[in-house]
Amino acid sequence: MNNPTLTIPGMLSGLALTLAAAGCGVALEPDASPGQPEAPDLSPNLPDYQPGEDGQFRFRATQGILRGTSVRGTALGGNADGVNGCAFEYQHYEHGGEVDGTQLHVIGVYESMAENDFYEEEDPGPVEINVNRPGTSVLVLSAYDPVIWNIHVAPGSTLEGVVVSGYLDQVVNAPAGVPVAYYTHDIEKGTRPLVDGVAYFWPSYDATELVDVAEELTGLELSSFRGCYRSDRFDIDEPGELRPPHETSSKAGRYLPESCAALAEESNVCALKSGETMLFAGLDSQTLCESEVISDNDAFSRYPSLGWLGDYVYTCDERRSGLQRISLIDGSVDVAPIPCEGVAIHEGALLTLLHFPLEQDVVSFPPLYLARFATFEDAVAREVEQVFELAPAATFMGVSGNTAYFSWYSGRIEAAELSDGAVFKPLVLKDLEVTIHGMDVTDDGILVALGSSLEHEGLVLFDADTGSYLGEFDHPDGGLYADGIDCYSGSTLGE
Repeated sequence: MNNPTLTIPGMLSGLALTLAAAGCGVALEPDASPGQPEAPDLSPNLPDYQPGEDGQFRFRATQGILRGTSVRGTALGGNADGVNGCAFEYQHYEHGGEVDGTQLHVIGVYESMAENDFYEEEDPGPVEINVNRPGTSVLVLSAYDPVIWNIHVAPGSTLEGVVVSGYLDQVVNAPAGVPVAYYTHDIEKGTRPLVDGVAYFWPSYDATELVDVAEELTGLELSSFRGCYRSDRFDIDEPGELRPPHETSSKAGRYLPESCAALAEESNVCALKSGETMLFAGLDSQTLCESEVISDNDAFSRYPSLGWLGDYVYTCDERRSGLQRISLIDGSVDVAPIPCEGVAIHEGALLTLLHFPLEQDVVSFPPLYLARFATFEDAVAREVEQVFELAPAATFMGVSGNTAYFSWYSGRIEAAELSDGAVFKPLVLKDLEVTIHGMDVTDDGILVALGSSLEHEGLVLFDADTGSYLGEFDHPDGGLYADGIDCYSGSTLGE
């Protein structure tokens, strides 16, 4: 089946694509290797590293580090359900509201369902797209592995055009007369996908980048997003009843479960994420208490930094590249689509370690910078309150007062004041060889590390100024397995 060539300036049955910048699409036979248009450079403006005379890496550019984005649904997995062939974790977001004009539907997968069945690794597998929503639509399809996208349009529905993006070659079989534009990775031809990441989680940094580029390319506003890691089918039909956004709380005091209320009398209380639940540790009494609320997903099992504020804990999800807000009341999860590697609370705001994926031929480490968002809602909109000229080599961090502490699993920690021109000062933990899985520093100067050694697995206490070993938390059953921690004085809890 032949589909028409998109030519500059390009029209999708009256809808102008910005193909003057994007190049042109080509006609495609089902078994043909698709031609590649010249793709625009729509990637984020990556920060520029520049080592100073003291060897410290700092960013010269502190503006434009995150492109602003439209505020869309933040509920984990989306707000809708639909017919799909996903193997697991179907994601479906409907933007809501009546669409006056052409609808934009975005679909993302890593691979087709057939990839692990009877197709060879490099052979494309089919994904069936059934368009059965009244009105006119444009589809943006994205995959990493080769996929044959078979598009079927029901009576009463109109398909105006298709844009397909993939790291490997893609094939689109669309109804006759429907134009198709291709964006895939080809070093020799100098072409690339619309985005560098693989977008199939909602919400996520990669999905937001894909949707932003799709809106920019088509001039349309998102109508829906569907995705999963592996699938053979998606139906675009009536959205049905949508789940409302999660109820939110603006409480300032840190939530402590009633069963753990006695810990509020302690000098220091630490919140820890362990598997899919929360633990609270009183350092004075060496008491460990478990939260009644358990998250119904694996949101807790990603990057090991933790922020505890109000009725929520905050953590970063490696797969989604997102900052997660997890309710300690009902376990609900919302995601701000920023490339988040670590988070801590600083002056009531969200201090984040942000990273960007780099091109494969770029050698630069670490691709991190430190940014603060006043609220979670600001993180959703990517409205940065402050950027600190620090580029820590870390996978987690803790904050006490105006000092931030960073580490990369080893027993070496670097501390830095959160001020302009600050430099890292090393802090070496003494008297106990320990691998760190999370850490924080109390107001009275105790560095509390989630660590493992030959003799111990759990909380280890050090002097935050000297690194001297102070002792261990007496854990029940001989060990404590967790990977995120945030500590505060008991007097700040429940305010």
